[in-house]
Formats: sequence, structure tokens, C-alpha cells
Amino acid sequence: MLVNKLIDMNFDENKKYKDWFGKPFNVNDQTISLKKEEKIVLYYLYKYGESTMGDITSSFEFAHSTTNYIIKSLEAKDLVSINPSKNDNRVRLINLTSKGHDLLILLMEHLEKISLKVVSDILPILCSNLTDELDTEEKNTLNKLLSKINSSIESLK
Repeated sequence: MLVNKLIDMNFDENKKYKDWFGKPFNVNDQTISLKKEEKIVLYYLYKYGESTMGDITSSFEFAHSTTNYIIKSLEAKDLVSINPSKNDNRVRLINLTSKGHDLLILLMEHLEKISLKVVSDILPILCSNLTDELDTEEKNTLNKLLSKINSSIESLK
């Protein structure tokens, strides 16, 4: 899914959050009231699967109390489940619930639509500024490439 690649651009190689995913979402005329930390934890669980509280704490450099607060809040909204590890009862394993998974898919689809709109709005501006510096062959290649990109974007809508 394209949105996975877009969101991945906002996590660096150490799984650290980059400031972009924290904006509020309006899905189907309904504002989703999740804090940015809750959204990134949901995406983290979607991307990496079952995780421990320690994994989440270290990945985002949260205080333990912050991670606990976020997970408890997500659990109260029935977006994650908390289960003890089979190997060590002191370790708590966090998983997305089906409701959490479905909500995250909605958020990602919404994010993908916004991203495609931004890309389709920016491409013509970039191209018009760039074409002055290109020779005829390069302009033809660029036009073919843009046509393919536009077709790809249109097929996703």
C-alpha cells in the first residue's frame, strides 16, 4: 500500500517518530480524537506486530509512565489488547484489536488520499518550473513519466 511507504518516510531507521503523523484526522465527516502519540503507537503495532511495553517505550523514548498512559488509553478505547507473556508474567504484550486495526486502516486510507492530492497538486508546479531547464528529449521523457504517474494516481482514487 502506498500509504505504508509514505508513513515509513516519517519513521527513521531507528523507528523514531518524525513530526508529520500527528495532525488530526477527519474521516467520513467524523474527527478522530486520538493524540499523536496514540496514532504512532497504533501504527507501530500495525507495522511491527505484537510488542512489549519496553519496545514501545524505547522506540519512542517515552517515559514508562507515558507509555503506560498511552496504552491504557488505547485499551479503554478498545483499540489494543494487553496480555501477559507466556514466558514471563511480568512482561505485557500489546496487540492491535480488530477495531484498532480497522481504525488504523481508515486513518491510513485518509492519509493516502491527502498525500495523493498533495502530489497531484505539486507535480504540475514542479514540472512547469523544471521544463525551462530541459532539452526536448528530456521534456518528452518527463511528460511520459508524469503521464504514468498521473494514471497511477487516478487508478488509486
